[in-house]
Amino acid sequence: MTARFAMGPLQAQVDYAQKTAGSGGTYTAPKNTGLKASVGYAYAPGGQISVIAMQVKTENVSGTATADYKQTSLGLNWEHMIGNVQLLGQYGMQRSEEHTSELQSH
Repeated sequence: MTARFAMGPLQAQVDYAQKTAGSGGTYTAPKNTGLKASVGYAYAPGGQISVIAMQVKTENVSGTATADYKQTSLGLNWEHMIGNVQLLGQYGMQRSEEHTSELQSH
């Protein structure tokens, strides 16, 4: 599912995805979800600065709640045109995997 917004030089987008594999017998399939949100500012034609935040979560790994985990990422993007040459710059960071069952117990 995607939602987009644009007003003048401001742009925003939110994406959400979920996938659960089929279960069989005593096996319970893991549930994967992903959420991504971005905000951008177009300061010139072909020029934009944007921030992107993402989170991926997997639940019910191996049929146990103790194996649940999530990971969060954050990125900064810069795009700029000089004539017919496009300059790109990116910086990103990704947090270590977090076991959600451990986070909930604290």
